Amino acid sequence: HAQHSQQQQTNQPSHLPQQPRQQRRQNRKQVRHQDQSQQWLPNSMHQQVDEQPPLQHPEQQPRHRQQQQMTKGSPPNRARTQAPLECCSDKATQVDGMDESPGSSACSTCGGEDSIRSSTWSSLATCEDSAPKFFSEEKPLCINRVEELSRVFDFAKSGDADSLYRAYARLLSNDVELIWPDISLSVKGPQHVAWFWAKAVRCFPDLCLNLHDLAQDPVANVKLCFDASGTQSEQFLPMFPRGQHVQWQLHSRCEFDGSGKIRRNCVHFSFAAKLIAEPSAYEGLARCALALSSTPGGSRFLQDTLETAATTDKIALVRGLEGHAWALSASPHGNHVLQKLIVALPSKWCQFIIDDLRGRAVEAAQHQKRCRVLERLIEHCSCTQLQPIIEEIVSNASLLFRHGFANYIVQHVLEHGSEDQRHRMVLQICEQAGRLSRHKIASNVVRAALIHGSQEDKERLAETLAPTAVELASLSKHIVGSFVARELRIVMKLGNE
Repeated sequence: HAQHSQQQQTNQPSHLPQQPRQQRRQNRKQVRHQDQSQQWLPNSMHQQVDEQPPLQHPEQQPRHRQQQQMTKGSPPNRARTQAPLECCSDKATQVDGMDESPGSSACSTCGGEDSIRSSTWSSLATCEDSAPKFFSEEKPLCINRVEELSRVFDFAKSGDADSLYRAYARLLSNDVELIWPDISLSVKGPQHVAWFWAKAVRCFPDLCLNLHDLAQDPVANVKLCFDASGTQSEQFLPMFPRGQHVQWQLHSRCEFDGSGKIRRNCVHFSFAAKLIAEPSAYEGLARCALALSSTPGGSRFLQDTLETAATTDKIALVRGLEGHAWALSASPHGNHVLQKLIVALPSKWCQFIIDDLRGRAVEAAQHQKRCRVLERLIEHCSCTQLQPIIEEIVSNASLLFRHGFANYIVQHVLEHGSEDQRHRMVLQICEQAGRLSRHKIASNVVRAALIHGSQEDKERLAETLAPTAVELASLSKHIVGSFVARELRIVMKLGNE
């Protein structure tokens, strides 16, 4: 019945094939779109949808229509603040941010045919070359700061602290920050930053500056590299002694904000060349070495100094740390200074560290930071010098096998200890070899014994771990013991050969 009624409505025979479903859906969308697009048109224009009325000249349109057209076609409000066009008449007046002239003469600069009075944003586009740009094509302001920083440097070079303060303060932003990581210094505010440099100039009456480089990097930051020498009359910079002539090299980097003012000034010592010419400068460093080693920047500064200084100067720094090795070994920054000192100096100058750890070696081995210092001592000091510390470790080895930090100390003793010390350690491992070989941490100690022990100790440990092939197969199937079994096979192969 539905088919019959559909035939009568469409007047089509039923035997004709129907359109595909996708085509019917597309036709429905087109009809719906046409219905929606014609809802806003008057009845008389439904048949003229494709025809558009001719555009009227702006002078012939009503006033409200001109304003709507200018508002609809105008770019963001930033263009309404532009200056009058250079190509327009001197008698031009501002109307809604546009240049309007009483006459209808054409633009003499661009040759446009539209009148200035009826100019829209399409006509302004023809005068784009002669109009002033909203965004300046000049380079950022910080490019020109190189000359101003050079002038400030000249004030510092001449020793004029007052002029230096006034000239430098004008270049600083309100949130400027001075950072000197080497001495853990951080100063904020334009007045405080300018005062710091002026005070530094006053404290060195015979200050001599030699500028090596003043340039700008690709990200518009200005970098300065200069040598400075002088005698500190007042104790202002703690790393330099008072009343003694010193010389050093500094690097300074100035970062600028969008307005072209300095927002950050980072200063650090340069170790490309020799840092300090006179050995007297290390006396000042020795006095503040303890304070510097407890800070991130000071720790790096002392480590770099220990790499570049002469042996006699390194010894001067050591004297500033004597008696404080136990506290520094637990510091997250000071322990790195002690490690660098152990590596850079002869072992006899590390005796003060050994003396502070004596009687507390087990506690140091179980500490997260102190165990690193203890490892460096075992690596670089003689067994005779470390005899009291290693004896304490060997005597309490059973407490250290399974410890997360102390197991590394036991491995270092097995690698760098004397033959007697290694033998005594292996005997203690053999007492509980089966459990240690399957422990996540202690298995590393067993492997170290199989690698660094004597041949006799290796064979004894292998017989204890896997006396039969069944025991070796069982150990090989264990997720942790399989690594120990691999070392066992190497030992057995070498023993057979």
